[in-house]
Order: sequence, then C-alpha cells, then structure tokens
Amino acid sequence: MANRLTVKLDGREYTIVSEESREYMLEISDMVNRKLTDVKIQNCKLSTSMAALLVALNMADEFKKAEAKNVELCDEIDDLKKRLEAARQYVQNQKNQTPPNKN
Repeated sequence: MANRLTVKLDGREYTIVSEESREYMLEISDMVNRKLTDVKIQNCKLSTSMAALLVALNMADEFKKAEAKNVELCDEIDDLKKRLEAARQYVQNQKNQTPPNKN
C-alpha cells in the first residue's frame, strides 16, 4: 500500500507517494532539503529550480560513485570467495594425503 506524506522542501510543501515507510520518506526528503539549503547558501542568487538542478546533479554524481564502489566491492568479495574456496580445497587435499597415525 502506498504511503502519502506532505514534506517541506525549501519552504514549499510537496506531497510524495511511495511504497517506502514514512520514516524512510522523511529521511530522504530531509536529505534533499539539507542539500538544497546548502546549495542555496553557497550561492544565494540561485533560483529554487536552479538549486534543485544542482542538487540533482550532485546526487547523481554521488550515486554513480557509490555504484562504482559497490561494483568494486562486489568484485573484491567474489575474489575473496574464490580464494577461500581454493584454501578450503587445499586443506581438504592435505587432509586426504596425510597418512593415519599408527599409534
């Protein structure tokens, strides 16, 4: 069921609708509002639409960098899994080659 929430961004009210929880929607809208405020503080002559565009570009940049880092980490995890499996195989082979104790 979709959740509907009214939030304030740059002093204006917007209604957002999402399948996500109310808490998540508030977290996201607060993040956008903080970024919008930061951009407008850095350049008070920007219109709201220009500031929103810069926020969108900045967030897209952050997203692409996070996506690339995610791919890098997934590749590293895959490599570590392969190395772990090779080590397990090595240990298993060593166990199979060790003659039993004759005590």
